[in-house]
Amino acid sequence: MSIERKEAQKEREFRGIKIPDLPPQIRPTLFEEIGQNREYTYFREIRMKEIQDILGKHNITTPIKPANPEVEADYAVACHQAIKQGIAIEDVITELHDYFKDTITFTLQGMFLNFSINRKALFAEKVEEVENLGATYGFNSNGQAKKVILDVSSPNVAKHMHLGHLRSTVIGESLRRIYTANGYNAIADNHLGDWGTQFGILGHAYELWSEDIPELSDPEQQVSGLLQLYVRMNTAIAEEKESDPNGESALEDAGRAWFTRLEQGDADAKELWQWAYDLSIKEFQRIYEVLGVDFEYILGESLYASQSEDIYREFESRGIAQRDEKGRLRALPTGKSKLPPMTIQKSDGSSLYATRDLACLADRSAWFAPEEIVYVVGEAQGDYFRQLFDVFTQFAGEETPKMKHVNFGEIVLPEGKMSTRRGNVVFLNDVLQETFIQAYDRVKSNATARNNPLSESELKDVAWKVAVGAVIYYDLKQTANRYIEFKWEEALSFEGNTGPYLQYACARMNALLDGHDATRTIDDKSIEQSGPQADLLYLIDQFPEVVKHAIAKHEPSVISEFAYKLAHTFNKFYKEYPILKEKDPATQAARLALTKATRQTLGNALWMLNIPIPERM
Repeated sequence: MSIERKEAQKEREFRGIKIPDLPPQIRPTLFEEIGQNREYTYFREIRMKEIQDILGKHNITTPIKPANPEVEADYAVACHQAIKQGIAIEDVITELHDYFKDTITFTLQGMFLNFSINRKALFAEKVEEVENLGATYGFNSNGQAKKVILDVSSPNVAKHMHLGHLRSTVIGESLRRIYTANGYNAIADNHLGDWGTQFGILGHAYELWSEDIPELSDPEQQVSGLLQLYVRMNTAIAEEKESDPNGESALEDAGRAWFTRLEQGDADAKELWQWAYDLSIKEFQRIYEVLGVDFEYILGESLYASQSEDIYREFESRGIAQRDEKGRLRALPTGKSKLPPMTIQKSDGSSLYATRDLACLADRSAWFAPEEIVYVVGEAQGDYFRQLFDVFTQFAGEETPKMKHVNFGEIVLPEGKMSTRRGNVVFLNDVLQETFIQAYDRVKSNATARNNPLSESELKDVAWKVAVGAVIYYDLKQTANRYIEFKWEEALSFEGNTGPYLQYACARMNALLDGHDATRTIDDKSIEQSGPQADLLYLIDQFPEVVKHAIAKHEPSVISEFAYKLAHTFNKFYKEYPILKEKDPATQAARLALTKATRQTLGNALWMLNIPIPERM
């Protein structure tokens, strides 16, 4: 994953800003890997468009919505206005019945036109559709191959990834997959924090105290050594500010000066920076491999540092930024935004991350011509992104892509749960290791209780998948803007709305399907109109609409909610209806076919969440 830093050839410009060549991709885009650039079959679901077209002919234009749960129907259309206008709803129902025959039943109840799907008519068609589309069932081509850039993960160089990086990483990965499933060419860019005054402070600390930190000599502990330096320096800076009547710190000033050396190309500073960068990439990669996360690009802030002068010149010359009395260059958001000015150059002439974010936006606009740029960043940065988007829109004008901040709340651990907590920081590696240890014990215990022993290698493999699934799902089952308290007992439960519960449902379906024919011709007489079997079919049929809804809301929790409903409904079906013990061949065939379609649909949903699926548990 390491990117070699070479002198970029500056051949293009974006509104006066010189654009470097785009570094090579680390991996092909997910879009290219799954062949999303082809047109997929349009999913018929409940033939909503055909229903709406017929209603529209009669001037009934209100939207189709899920029916009231108290009504025995799947969907409803409000007809208040149509009835007031004298439209004969009975005639509309007759036309609908003539068109859809016995596949959908329409009835008028009060002011609502309700309709229900004939599950028997739908069953064979839906099972065949899931079978044919396989891993792409639920996908659509609505995105028309437009490019979307996802700014995700973004840990800081020379530090361990901590629990706070989990949400940006897993929400970003899930959104990348959901965008892909909706036909977009989604490209994840891990925008590393590898530049700025923070690195100057670390560089100065290294010069002062590196010989005091034995971990810096141990290849396995060097990132920990760098973190110790950073903490020591920040503690010393805080103490200086406390004792100084003006709240100033000579150490902080020296750190700023060290960063200025780095920006000006000092050879020693660059060498230390590159060493810390390479160490950090290796450290991050261990975490990403465990989480099953990868990126098309890892382009840190440092890539955009050389464009600072262009940013200063162009923003000032266009009147978007002005100098204040302290000599700072400050970009002025539009008056209607009611946002404060955004500093893009300090009084000492150095840049800020806002400077580099503006350069990054210019580069992404020139490199990709994206439909949208999505920042998956904590909610604390909300005001900053409103400033950034406002200022860049003034600069880019009609060339501005859509820009969105997908914010999320903090994730924390209960006090006392982690013996490896260091200060106020909970390292992500510690959380994953602890979750694995607990998952190992639970998987082993469950396997023994079910008389389904696993070999040691299988046990470790399943335990890691359960641990990762538990951590990711515990995050993604919540709406992104919620604050989360991570509880192992809850996350690792094999019951209820958890990752292991969904994984176990898949493993159970795998066992049912193993060695059994699930493709035999299905007799309509074996299809039931109500109960868990009908509910499963209804949910499977809804999945393509769920995928569209998830991208409209930018919410992986839409997929996780669906996945839980599907797994829960399957478990009800499994308990109430015998499958392998069913003596009637036609009935068994129908139940196996439905199990196979459910397993495929649930697997596709879990893929969008990046939840690994053990073959057996």
